[in-house]
Amino acid sequence: MPKLLIWGLVTVAALVVIDRLLLWMESRNWIYYRRTKGRRGGVVYHTLEIHRVFDPGIEHLIEAEYHEEQEQNESGDPPGPDGEGDAPRLEV
Repeated sequence: MPKLLIWGLVTVAALVVIDRLLLWMESRNWIYYRRTKGRRGGVVYHTLEIHRVFDPGIEHLIEAEYHEEQEQNESGDPPGPDGEGDAPRLEV
């Protein structure tokens, strides 16, 4: 029984040390761990590419949304109350 208790304490201590190490690495901006959320740009891009492969008809909607965003960025108009432009976004 004491051997099992010792292994349990060693495991908990190791997890605490790993957690503190990861938080330290996050404070130096080396990784995103618990307190900082990463950007989702890459994930969204790859998801849209998968949509293009499996549903080729949706490509024109993706391109239209991209061109609308580009026009809004170039127009210099302030964003709407929801943080986006005045035009509704297309949901894919």
